Parts: sequence; structure tokens; C-alpha cells
Amino acid sequence: ELEQAWRDKRIMRNRDYILQSYIPSEHFSFSVISREGEILAYTLYHSLFQPDPYRIGSLMDFINDDEIYNIGRKLVSDLKWSGVANVDFLVDRRDNSKKILEFNPRFWQSLLGSANAGVNFPLMYCKDAIGEKSTYSKRQRVFATPSMYPKIIIDSLKGKRNFKNIRLSDMGMHYTCSDPKPELIDLFQRIGSKIKNKIAHKSSLPGNVN
Repeated sequence: ELEQAWRDKRIMRNRDYILQSYIPSEHFSFSVISREGEILAYTLYHSLFQPDPYRIGSLMDFINDDEIYNIGRKLVSDLKWSGVANVDFLVDRRDNSKKILEFNPRFWQSLLGSANAGVNFPLMYCKDAIGEKSTYSKRQRVFATPSMYPKIIIDSLKGKRNFKNIRLSDMGMHYTCSDPKPELIDLFQRIGSKIKNKIAHKSSLPGNVN
């Protein structure tokens, strides 16, 4: 597998690389806001439906997990972190161990899902910056992004139980209707990326001259 990967033309030769073993796992996203290492609020979600492994899940299940929370709390505390962060966790299918994949010191793409689960991170960030305290009521919710709307509606009309318990408020339609620009821009970017990849793939086929 390594030899096959190394033959990929996208690999740059004059570079140093670190090899890591593959972890068969489930992905969890731990989002947090803290001050001097003390967590002010957090959310944790697991993707129920994720057609693209490099994008946020189209259907997010906001849950509680004490083990992941404790690992995240220790990480934030050891760093004495102030501000927001998004920590990706992998839960190893072989032994159910929790592993930190990466620490992102920024806002994240699933902010609306967190807001729907009761934690408005940007608002809390602004209030904390001016010394105001925030209150929140975190709850376990399922949140669907706009790309899931057609599938949920069609499956519901067909009587399938896959998404029957999802409420309209959990689909984020009110966010999309109030400000459709971000979703439209994201849609156009994805379409443009697919077209670009198809063109690149076609030009790389034998017989084509770049």
C-alpha cells in the first residue's frame, strides 16, 4: 500500500514525511470555549451521515460522553487555553479507546449545529471578551445541514423511519432562510470543485496532452 501511494504523482519527492498507522475509527468533534484552561461551555457531536470524509457531517448527533469530555478538559487545562477551539477525536473500533486527532484554535463549520444544541459560541465569545457572563442550556439534539433536506423530506414522504424523529427545527431551515448566502456560496464551491476534479482527471488519462 505504501509503494502504491508513493507512485501517486501528487506526492512531492523533495520532502520529509511522517508515516502513521491507520486507525479504524469513528469521528467525534469536541467544540469548546474556555478561559485560562477552564471550560465555559462545550458541545460534542458524532456524524450520523457523512458522504464526504473531509467535510462536516450532513447529519450531526449532539451527545454527551464523559470520557471524551474529561480528555478534552485535561487538554484545555494543560494548555491554559483561552478562547474557542475545535478538537477532533477518533474512537478506535478495535478497543474503543479515544484518541486526539487534531486541535483547531478557531471557529468551526458546525457552529449552527452547536447553536441548535443550545450553545451559541460566537455570542459567548463576544460576551466573555467584554466581561459578561453567559448562560446556556445544552441539550442532546440531531442537526441536519441543508444538503440533507431533500433526503429527509423524500424519506419521510416514503414512510421510511430513518429520519422520522427529526423535527423541522433540527433541520436548520430557519438559519438557511434567514441568510441563504453562506449555503449558496458553499454549494457553488462544491460544484466548481467537482467540475475542476473531472477536468483534471480527464486531462490525466492516457492519450491526453496537457
